[in-house]
Amino acid sequence: MGGWQLTYRGFLESKTVSAPVSGFDCDPGDLNPVLKEHQKIAVQWALKGGRRALFESFGLGKTGQQLEYCRMVLKHEDEAEPGVKHRALISDRDAGDLRG
Repeated sequence: MGGWQLTYRGFLESKTVSAPVSGFDCDPGDLNPVLKEHQKIAVQWALKGGRRALFESFGLGKTGQQLEYCRMVLKHEDEAEPGVKHRALISDRDAGDLRG
């Protein structure tokens, strides 16, 4: 047997598919100073990827990170299209229906 032989690591790497980066970079100084360092890193990572979720363990502050992610996306969109105002997608009546 001659020729090229693929290592197991090479085999695994050949199967790897990376999602395209579709987000944007943000200045760390623009992030809420209340966030802890690991939270800022996670928010920056999610913003850069554009289509990333934060699957973290209990007690790591996912809610604050998600709120900051949303705030930064809205800020980025406003900078891209000045004068555009964002509106709620669900009216108060519809939200009442969702709460039961």
